[in-house]
Amino acid sequence: MNAVAVAVTGLGVVAPHGDDPGSLFDALLRGESFWTAVHEPFMSRDLTRDDLRQLVRRGLTHTLGSYRQLTTLFNLPPTDYKSLLNFLRKHDCHVPYKPFRTISGGAVPAAPPAPTHSTMWTVNGSLVPHRVAKSA
Repeated sequence: MNAVAVAVTGLGVVAPHGDDPGSLFDALLRGESFWTAVHEPFMSRDLTRDDLRQLVRRGLTHTLGSYRQLTTLFNLPPTDYKSLLNFLRKHDCHVPYKPFRTISGGAVPAAPPAPTHSTMWTVNGSLVPHRVAKSA
């Protein structure tokens, strides 16, 4: 059995020392499963919602806002993607991913320019671009 270091919180409650978001994130990086390292302490109320949100934010920072890649980072099989999202939403811990999808310069990439033609039309058996009328 592993010895667990114990810390006294401000409320006088004894909690395992490794249950802060930084320690949990490190445990996940070492290969421990999210369901074991995070879900169980959260369900037994050893972790707060803020702790869980902070852990998810840190993960989304590493995955550039990808919850699919977050399942891999948190040592979950790809089939647990929806289970993870449902768990986070159910407990009001889902974090918006868009702020994490940035380029190193800090800006979200601009949308590509709109095409000048929208579809191809067949005229006498050959494809001809159909021009979109530009509004003035």
